[in-house]
Amino acid sequence: MEKLNSSKPINDLYLQESSNGYYCNFEEVKLLYCGKEECKPGDSFGPNIKDEYVIYIVLSGKGNIKIGNRKCEIFSGEAFLFRPGEVCSYQADETDPWTFFWLGFVGNRSNHLLNLMGFSEENNVISLIDTNDVEEKINTILRCQALTISNELKRQGSFYNTLGALIEFSQVEEKIIKEEKIDSIYVSKAIELITKNYNKKLKVQEIANKIGVNRSYLTNLFKKSMGVSPQNFLIDYRLEKSTQLLKETQNSMVDIALEVGYSDSLAFSKAFKQKFGVSPSQYRKNNL
Repeated sequence: MEKLNSSKPINDLYLQESSNGYYCNFEEVKLLYCGKEECKPGDSFGPNIKDEYVIYIVLSGKGNIKIGNRKCEIFSGEAFLFRPGEVCSYQADETDPWTFFWLGFVGNRSNHLLNLMGFSEENNVISLIDTNDVEEKINTILRCQALTISNELKRQGSFYNTLGALIEFSQVEEKIIKEEKIDSIYVSKAIELITKNYNKKLKVQEIANKIGVNRSYLTNLFKKSMGVSPQNFLIDYRLEKSTQLLKETQNSMVDIALEVGYSDSLAFSKAFKQKFGVSPSQYRKNNL
């Protein structure tokens, strides 16, 4: 439970254990406690070391925090995080003391969700585009104070809704989705160029230039999405096309090599054997 040096917290609710012995175990991420504080000028907490994650959402006013040797001023509309094992403290401003909510929680998905909110090992502060929705959800938790199974489930449900709102209002998730969508478009464009021009003298640099990205960047995106480099994808595509020609036509090896983008039939035969384990001519015989 959070306690200030010079005033008692209001609407504080600790949720670790119910009076009837029932304990709701949400292993992935689980709320332990929450509360709201209207601080007086200069109210302070710590130094202290947490055993759990604690997020503070500042509704009004300002103050400052210290985590290890790092100091930071915090303003209304921001949220800050104390992690397990960190030596941390905070103090309300002398002229404009803050009012904030706090949420204490644990769970093996905590770090993943915190990253989606914009928190990182180097960054313990995020800005929120809206705190009203978060405030409403935490108030719902605080209203369910009777230690019953139904209230425990309501509290955990509202807690998950609160985490969802923090992720939504930090806009980090939207940015990640947008970046992934853009990356997917680049890969799709590269595949389109390869499938339409595989029979020409096509180079990865040309593909990168046409879609407007750096070659190494395209290669990394392609490997991440397709599991192979653009060059290997091009080679595989050409060789797969050559198998169709070997089975469906009587064209010479030289002609087939040219049709799939190889100007040198020996280079074609070598690449084909390396991929399929037999020469193009043997492959044709095996598939007659």
